[in-house]
Amino acid sequence: MRLICGFSSVILAIILSAVSAETQAAPAGSTTSTTTSSFVFVPYDKIKGPELGAGQSVMVPYAEFLRLKNTAQEQPEGPDFKPGASLAQASYSGSVDGNVAVLDAELAVEVLARPRDVLELRLPFAGASADRVVIEGAPATVRPIADGSGLELVAQGGGRRVVKMRLAVPLQTDGAVRKLDFRVPRAAASNLKLRVPEEVVLETVSDALPATVANPVAGQSEITAAAGASDRMMLAYRLKMEPQAAAAEARYMVAEQVLVKLGARTASASVKMAVTFAAGNLKNFSFDLPKGAQLLGVSGSFVKDWSAPDPQGRVVVALIREVSQPFEVSADIKFDQPTTPTQKLTIPEFRVPGAVREAGTVTVTPEDGVSVWPEETAGVESVSATGPVGAGARVFRFDQPGWKLVISRKPVQARVRADSIVAYEVTEQFVRIRVSSHVTVSGRGIFDLSYDVPEGFEIREAGPPELVAGWRASGRRVEVTLRGEQREAFDLDLRLQRDRKPGDLKLRLEPVSVAGAEEDTGALVLATPVALRATEIASSNLQPTDVRSLMEKLKPLLSQEIVPALGYRYFIPASFAEVSIERQRTRITCETSVLANITPSLMKIDAGVNYNVEFSATDEFQLLLPATAGEDVRFTGGDIKEKVPSPGGATEGVTTWTVRLQRKVLGPYRLGFAFDLPLTGTESGKPVRVTVPAIRALNVAREMGFVAVSRGENLEVTVAKSEGLEARDVKELPGNLASASLGFRYFEPEKQLLELDLVRHELETVLGALVRRMHIDTVVNDQREAVHEALFEVQNNREQYLVLKLPEGMEIWSAFVRGVPVRPATRDQDGARLIELTKSESRDDAFRVRLVMRETLGKGAMGMRGGLKFESPEPLNMPVLRATRKLYLPTNYQYSDFGGTMRLVAGGSPPWIEPAADKLLADIPAAIAGGVAQQSLNPPEARADAEYNTVETEAEKAARLQNAGIEVPIVKQGLQFQFSRLSGTGDITIDYWKQKPMVILQGIIALLLFVVTLLWARRGRFPLRALGVTLVLFIVASLTDGFAGRLCAAAFAGAGAALAVSIILYLAARARLARQEAARMRAELAATPPFDQWTPPSQTPPEATPPPPPPPVAPPPITPEPPADPTAKA
Repeated sequence: MRLICGFSSVILAIILSAVSAETQAAPAGSTTSTTTSSFVFVPYDKIKGPELGAGQSVMVPYAEFLRLKNTAQEQPEGPDFKPGASLAQASYSGSVDGNVAVLDAELAVEVLARPRDVLELRLPFAGASADRVVIEGAPATVRPIADGSGLELVAQGGGRRVVKMRLAVPLQTDGAVRKLDFRVPRAAASNLKLRVPEEVVLETVSDALPATVANPVAGQSEITAAAGASDRMMLAYRLKMEPQAAAAEARYMVAEQVLVKLGARTASASVKMAVTFAAGNLKNFSFDLPKGAQLLGVSGSFVKDWSAPDPQGRVVVALIREVSQPFEVSADIKFDQPTTPTQKLTIPEFRVPGAVREAGTVTVTPEDGVSVWPEETAGVESVSATGPVGAGARVFRFDQPGWKLVISRKPVQARVRADSIVAYEVTEQFVRIRVSSHVTVSGRGIFDLSYDVPEGFEIREAGPPELVAGWRASGRRVEVTLRGEQREAFDLDLRLQRDRKPGDLKLRLEPVSVAGAEEDTGALVLATPVALRATEIASSNLQPTDVRSLMEKLKPLLSQEIVPALGYRYFIPASFAEVSIERQRTRITCETSVLANITPSLMKIDAGVNYNVEFSATDEFQLLLPATAGEDVRFTGGDIKEKVPSPGGATEGVTTWTVRLQRKVLGPYRLGFAFDLPLTGTESGKPVRVTVPAIRALNVAREMGFVAVSRGENLEVTVAKSEGLEARDVKELPGNLASASLGFRYFEPEKQLLELDLVRHELETVLGALVRRMHIDTVVNDQREAVHEALFEVQNNREQYLVLKLPEGMEIWSAFVRGVPVRPATRDQDGARLIELTKSESRDDAFRVRLVMRETLGKGAMGMRGGLKFESPEPLNMPVLRATRKLYLPTNYQYSDFGGTMRLVAGGSPPWIEPAADKLLADIPAAIAGGVAQQSLNPPEARADAEYNTVETEAEKAARLQNAGIEVPIVKQGLQFQFSRLSGTGDITIDYWKQKPMVILQGIIALLLFVVTLLWARRGRFPLRALGVTLVLFIVASLTDGFAGRLCAAAFAGAGAALAVSIILYLAARARLARQEAARMRAELAATPPFDQWTPPSQTPPEATPPPPPPPVAPPPITPEPPADPTAKA
């Protein structure tokens, strides 16, 4: 019964699942879709569980199944879990094979990760090459490291992986010591086992692994090392040698490098033997020369001499001394056995008797055009070349003598590929073919190259000359002989030509192919003059292309005025195209530019016609010019052959000019012409009517142009009448009309008319040169002798000379213009000096003229007092904008009264009393009063610097030295005074006194005023009069300069000193009187009784009557003080 219920439950579950699946499979296009999932409860015994037979299952809705599955897969993982991988153990074991250690590496990698985690573990190796890699265990893969050498292990999920590798590590040799050194991934524990085919002992070197040596088999050794967690495997060992009683027997090893060079019929070898010692030393070294080999020479750093081979072929090499260190011996060998290109060659071995070990490499290098491969090998293995060897070289390695190597060789056929550009040039008379081929050669070299050219063409040139020795044509075949064998790629050019008949209107285009080429492709181009038009009729095996993409390659091939018309690409020589050639009609357009330059008596016409010839070339142009120009028409242009004038025909007053060229032109061409038309002269200010002539070009399809008018500087030009012309701004005119003042443009040349009114005005003269700055340094001694250094900054546009009028008694010692010495000239009519000038380099450029002059200022030496007058050289033909002067005067004089037209700017002090009084008497009261009262104006004063740099510039110095000019040095010392003037030269007058007499005179005046003022002050008690005298002298001294100013200053000094003494005496007298008054007051106070002892007079006893007081002492008379002066008080 229970079984029946179980089956019923299963059937019910199947039915419900089917219904649920039909509900979920409703059409997608239905508007309403409802998916329901319900649980299915299957009755079973909770203790025993559901009893399902073989092949039975419990059916649940699919949506519930997916939910249960996703819930099981998306179980949250612990937040602290972090996947990781480590290299737990590494072991390396192998043996030494020659100069290479072959090791089997086994790396155990432990990975702790979830099933979906992907980890990357780097396994770096340095100094070792991996031969093969095998991974055992959980899924993983390896890939090379991008930034170094080694592998990168990529593993997914946890588990243990074992990486097995085959490594090849080269051994390092240092004398008798051999070293194994390479880098490995760091592991928790690692070890190394190395089998050596000799008995060895370990060498102690730095960074070597701790290791032990065992000898399991006689003549062999096994080295075992524990590396721990080190990332470097390093062992060092040497052969174990038995000591001898006297001297150790020489035991040495030889590493041979045999380099064999094979040609088509020759063979030679170069053998390099590197000897390293395990024990002992050598005085002589010997090797066996194989049969069939000829010894050419022996060389080496320790080689002293060598003997010829004995009958057994042994060669003894004598060394320069007993050698116990490594050395090399090289031998050059030539094989004299007859060889043919197809004969097999046995490479012999070169034995070294006495060597305990012989190993090395054999490199076979064939010449170009020869290929080699091994036919028979024994004891050698083929390896990859590690150094620079020739193409096709083969390298073999041997580890012990007794090897055999048989080589076969065969010549290589030349393989030629060509990429050509074939350009057909079609003209009226010829058809030319220009070919440029880029030829690539592989295999062996070639000595000649053959071309198949189209029918009827003859070869004219083949190049370049440094590559081509000659050529020979036979029918359509052209054979080009090259200079020597060509193995590299090269470029070859051909020039072919044939005549073109007048009725030849069709042309067949064919490639110029390279005979026997493995690949022959290129471009086929047809180029014609613009006068010819090409049209394609038919083509075969050609691909049309845009000729613009080939222009860079076509430029050196095409002639001038030939333009590409059609272009094709071909990939097989059997290609062609047929085209038709037609002539086009000539079409000429032009643009005319006419410039009428009007002067008071002449109209100059300067015109040009810019032609543009299209389609077909021409050599003739015609112009219509006014007949008043006559035959004096000046034509300019390229290749002009003749100019022929003829009457204008139907139009009166014009002439037809025909200009013929030496050759036909196509494209742009400029024809220029000029002529002059006289004008009737008029009086100044009266207008004159003139007509600008019309110029036309004949036989043109379209003409337009410009008309421009330029005038003289004294002419006024106005437009009286214009027809067919449009006024334009002169900025819109062509560049050759830039000087015009009026501009017009026309589009109908036959309708143009321009009439002008001219008015002439008189010209005024303008400045042609000027002196920007004139500076003079004058040095004067006490003998009235002066030396002047004058510098003129001249801006000259048209003057020939600098004309100077010198003061009387002044003479020129030297003159320089731009540093170049010149010789002044004297003009007879007025005695002026002429200094020849140069023109300024530009309108704003100025240059310096330097003069050194001497002058005597009066007669005799400078006395006790006197005066000096300085006059400047005056330019007569140009103005002076600014003049400055610096005087150096003797130091034992005092100078005053500076007069003349130049202003003193340095060396004196300006009076301060005038501006101070103006401010006191005007500004301050006006500011206090306010209202309409105005203060004095105090604008800022602009001062030009009077300093001037008189030092010679580098250019002036170079010019003076180059022209051998004499430099006159001037010693500038004394008291300096600077003067300046704007516009003009000016003069200076100075008064002087000798310094000692002037000081004595000033002292006398000061002493006199001191005594007078002091006496005057004692006569009056208070020194008010002395104060007034001092104040008056102060004002006079401040407002007076020159000699009088110095005397007033001395008087002021004496009066001031007297005033100071008077004030001191007055203050002392007042102090004495004050002391006397104080003494009197103290005496009176002492005679008066105290207040508490005073009694009225009635109560005073007779005996107590005080004695009568002493008579009063009369005080000294005091003169009453006069009223104070309000002016002095202020």
